[in-house]
Amino acid sequence: MNVLRNSVRLIGNLGEDPKVGFAEKLTIYF
Repeated sequence: MNVLRNSVRLIGNLGEDPKVGFAEKLTIYF
């Protein structure tokens, strides 16, 4: 659960950059 919360925070902070957000999502799933 902690990992999910941290990932959501990262996506929210980097939500302005689509590329960065996409990369973050990939790192989260993998």
